[in-house]
Amino acid sequence: MITTSAAALLIMLAASAFMLRHIFGKPLQRLETAVQSVAICDFDIVISDTGRTDEVGRLADNLDRMRNSLATAKEIADNARADQVEQEAVIDALTQGLKGLASGDLTSQISQEFSAKYAQPKGDYNETARTLHDTLCSVVENARVIRQEFGR
Repeated sequence: MITTSAAALLIMLAASAFMLRHIFGKPLQRLETAVQSVAICDFDIVISDTGRTDEVGRLADNLDRMRNSLATAKEIADNARADQVEQEAVIDALTQGLKGLASGDLTSQISQEFSAKYAQPKGDYNETARTLHDTLCSVVENARVIRQEFGR
């Protein structure tokens, strides 16, 4: 009788261990894999077990929210870096153009294409350079005319 009871207890323990592994072990392994993916910035993964109502489901839901937040933050940071690179290019183009004007190159224009965000400064610079060029050409022409009329 004791041997039969011991065997039945062992069978029940083995069945309980199998059920616990199936109920918690596999989902926790999936969560571990998902956490590892999030840790290396792989935000395209799908977090499984988010619909569960137990602790594993709550962990999965929180991990999914964290994944979404981190993906959004990464996108914002990437966009900020891209904006900074473009802003530096615009400043460099304006600097080179101003150096050209300062050295007497009145034909200096910015031809590099920028996003709509920086179209205004580029257009303003180019228009200012054209106006300066045209004004100085007009002054030179007027001086030539005056010299001709007064014989000098």
